[in-house]
Amino acid sequence: MDTEDGYVEHVEVHPANQSEVNKLPGIVDALIEQGIQPEDVLADKRYASAANREYLQAKGIGDLIQLKGSRGHPVHPLQTQINRAIAKLRYKVEQGFGTMKRRFHLSRARYFGVAKTQAQMAWAALGVNLLKAMRKLQSGRLQPYAGSSPS
Repeated sequence: MDTEDGYVEHVEVHPANQSEVNKLPGIVDALIEQGIQPEDVLADKRYASAANREYLQAKGIGDLIQLKGSRGHPVHPLQTQINRAIAKLRYKVEQGFGTMKRRFHLSRARYFGVAKTQAQMAWAALGVNLLKAMRKLQSGRLQPYAGSSPS
């Protein structure tokens, strides 16, 4: 999701029995292929790994992945403050997920299989984006395209 406006830019579904930690490079590469060059990546602790941090650094993308402690090595208080600052930036992303869950009933997948669940998520993302655009048009923060005519 875009942190500026909260629009969904890419949807990718993976089976629940696969770890998310190694999926970050594929997601970022898919965005770049779509012509979207991310400046920073905001992510929760599930994506915290040395490999992901090295990948982002090699691509010149800012690393805003929350920091994670390990057994016997809890998160330092300074790292806790960093995690709080990152969480304040991630609220638009979390709002989008909340809207998808509330308005489009995505608390559970309706279908079996990655392809059908991917389609369900894509339709929900489209719905969230249309809802956001409609609200921006109504509030006057988004102007209609100059070449369009009302129907």
